[in-house]
Amino acid sequence: SRGRGGGAPGLAGDARPPFSAGRISTASSSPPLFRRGSKRTGSVDPKVIENEAECIVSGSLTSSRRFKWSKDRNKFLTNYLMQQASGAKGKDALFREDTLREAAEAVSQRFQRQCSVDDVQRRLPALREKWQRIENMKALGSASWDHTTRMINMREADYQQYAMDHPKDSGMLNRPIEDYDELPSIFRDEYDPSADGIQLKRGQNAHSDDTKVSEDPMEQKIANEDIHYLVLKIGELIDAIKSLKPRDFADDLWKAVTACGYNDRMSITAFEYFLKNEVEGKIFLVRSPDLRKEWLAKFFSSLM
Repeated sequence: SRGRGGGAPGLAGDARPPFSAGRISTASSSPPLFRRGSKRTGSVDPKVIENEAECIVSGSLTSSRRFKWSKDRNKFLTNYLMQQASGAKGKDALFREDTLREAAEAVSQRFQRQCSVDDVQRRLPALREKWQRIENMKALGSASWDHTTRMINMREADYQQYAMDHPKDSGMLNRPIEDYDELPSIFRDEYDPSADGIQLKRGQNAHSDDTKVSEDPMEQKIANEDIHYLVLKIGELIDAIKSLKPRDFADDLWKAVTACGYNDRMSITAFEYFLKNEVEGKIFLVRSPDLRKEWLAKFFSSLM
């Protein structure tokens, strides 16, 4: 038979499940994490949501429904992971859950806001993507990389066009990349677009029997970084040389030579040399302005 009010069989339409006094007492003494709105209006006090969803205090840490990665938090995380990669754990253990959990705890303690392993894992793809974009921009024929200042330099006209086509990347051009040192320490072995797709994979360090390997971890780290850097630079030169168009070569070369400040006679001498030695000329074009001046100084000294 139907109950009163057209409810489901066996229940009165307006009936409610019974609640014990203990349950009522528990609910009143401990407010729920997310309050429901009124059944009549469905309205919820926005202040209640803000206070309860984002400002729940547990000990000394503030818990957030979604941890937000600010510039300072990103910097702290990348620096922490870099230290772990170069420390006792090594790079192979960098993405293990226990390492990421320790990273999350370190971030939580530093900023006094709860950061979970999921928050760290969610951030890693964005950091990896940033590293890949940096490497791709370094390999552009219209850009030059200055390792000393950690800057990707691009001429104004090329920069304006590139910024229009890639607005997300424009903020990393013609200015120091603040977290550049940390990102390659974390991701370099995973992804390297240089040298025609050569992939630098973990654990593939082939050594002959008579090769002497340093027992000092710091020396090994420096040696590995030097090798990685050389491979990267070779890849940059190859990609940049391939990207140069023949019709642009002579014009760009002359502008690059004359911009170094030598008189016309000396500039023409260098220009003619580069035209006769095209590979040298193309390599000259992908150098930074300071390295171009340094090369020309040595070149002219050799002629005297």
